[in-house]
Amino acid sequence: MRSTSARRGLMRLALAVALLSPLPALAQGLTPELAAPYISGIQSELTAHGFDAGAATGAMDRRTERAIRAYQQAAGLPVTGEPSPELLDHLKFTQPRITARAAPAPYGGGYSDRARAQSGLVGAIQEELLARGYNPGRPDGLPGPRTRAAAQAFQRDAGLPPTGILNEALLADLQQASPAIRGD
Repeated sequence: MRSTSARRGLMRLALAVALLSPLPALAQGLTPELAAPYISGIQSELTAHGFDAGAATGAMDRRTERAIRAYQQAAGLPVTGEPSPELLDHLKFTQPRITARAAPAPYGGGYSDRARAQSGLVGAIQEELLARGYNPGRPDGLPGPRTRAAAQAFQRDAGLPPTGILNEALLADLQQASPAIRGD
């Protein structure tokens, strides 16, 4: 009798630990068989965007988490390192496409055209934010936390969802918003 109740107690404890353990947002409510295709798709898309997620195995590992975090930071998303259907959609459909910062070419070729264009877009957003009295930091074309915070402040003041995503839509919003929307 004691061994049966002890086993039941251990089973309850194991179930409680399994239920209370933090799971990635994607894994909550999904079986591993259902989560694996999402993770594999995210890994493939991250690699296509220049973020080192390794092979598309469908298994969540540290390399994939680091690549997700790097992408989220570059895209101005909340940095969680967790896979989700929303992340996969963002990877597939966000325009302009968010890519890893290109490394300089070994023999002086500089940055890729795409990286240069992305840097120019971020720089233009920073200039617009400054002109409206928001503080994105020094306009350097790099998507840092101060730039995202300034973008979110503008979006809140303009009645837009405060995503902080630095893209062409944000630049258009900044250029078309009422002059009364200011961060001073």
